[in-house]
Amino acid sequence: MERLPATLELTAAALLLSISVALPLGVIAALRKNSGWDRGAMAFAMLGVSVPSFWMGPVLILVFAVWLGWLPVSGRDGISSLLLPALTLGLGMAAILARMVRSALLDTLNEDYIRTARAKGLPMRTVVWRHALRNALLPVITLLGLQLGALLAAR
Repeated sequence: MERLPATLELTAAALLLSISVALPLGVIAALRKNSGWDRGAMAFAMLGVSVPSFWMGPVLILVFAVWLGWLPVSGRDGISSLLLPALTLGLGMAAILARMVRSALLDTLNEDYIRTARAKGLPMRTVVWRHALRNALLPVITLLGLQLGALLAAR
């Protein structure tokens, strides 16, 4: 019970970072399919999925704490000591989520109701944010729940 506040704090920070990186990245990749943005976002996603967290953590510590001296190596002093662990956990999750957002949004953008909304003259921003993304987020939220459970159980 004494470790629960730290676990919840780290879980919330990792999820917040993951969502704030994955959602815009996945949406941009889906809207600009087969462009440089799409290839860059999916390269980030592939790198994030491929690099294990037990390797990324020490590399981030080495770069940002030891070489640059910007962040503390360990401890629980504030937001600066939360940043490296949240990055380590959140970037891997963001890669998986970005791929899921892109895939779900691409499927949703090919639906008939999206074509109808565009044919009615709605701006693309409205079509994407009010119609397509709402329906595309259902599998993403499911994946977020699974990731939340994994974060709480493993840490």
